[in-house]
Amino acid sequence: MMDQTNSNNKSMLLASFFLRLAGLNEVVKIIVCNARITALLVFRGEPEKRVLMDLTKDKLNIIGDDQAKDANIYVAIRDTEMHKILTGEKTAGVALSERELLLRGSPYLFSKFIPLFAFGPMLYAEHLADCGAEAYQRSTNYAPLKEVYMNTQDTNVVLEKYNEVSFLQKMIFKLFNMFAFVLGYIVGFFRFRVFENMSLFDIISSLSNGLEAATPKAQNANQTKGIGAESK
Repeated sequence: MMDQTNSNNKSMLLASFFLRLAGLNEVVKIIVCNARITALLVFRGEPEKRVLMDLTKDKLNIIGDDQAKDANIYVAIRDTEMHKILTGEKTAGVALSERELLLRGSPYLFSKFIPLFAFGPMLYAEHLADCGAEAYQRSTNYAPLKEVYMNTQDTNVVLEKYNEVSFLQKMIFKLFNMFAFVLGYIVGFFRFRVFENMSLFDIISSLSNGLEAATPKAQNANQTKGIGAESK
């Protein structure tokens, strides 16, 4: 299980969350309305972490680069405040009005990029559970993931399991992944080849609503407590 120090290391958790968004290429493109943006996210904490997101190409590229400086838009925020935004405790608009969220760049590009923060709560909670963070831990039989940063230039976060899950669980997870791929392919086929007026955003919103409806209320209540004493 992830110890208390690591679970409170929000800058590392935030950086690894945004790095994992690289696997959601098409979803992220929909959220930002296919805007061609490079965004530098700076999470101020101990340690400070920087994530550079490049949405200018067909394939989303996200890297952890603590020396990065140049991008179309620059977003700087304390890790504790971004944690509140991604857990739904605070909106990006409120953080901006309180000057907790510092922005530099084109207002037009910001208007395209900021909705990505509102998209985060469900996936961020899953990411925290994957990492075994306090208040988001799954059952005692679940093997949490450990973040391993090989170096600041890596394009991906290496997620290493403390111990392996059972063979049966692996097979069930693989089946769910295959089913999700097939479902995504079917939706994409009809959207781009049959019904061009179909809204993928509406479909993804429905999926999100279904996930929310299936989440036990007690779990939601427990997760709103946040991680550690800082978020109480």
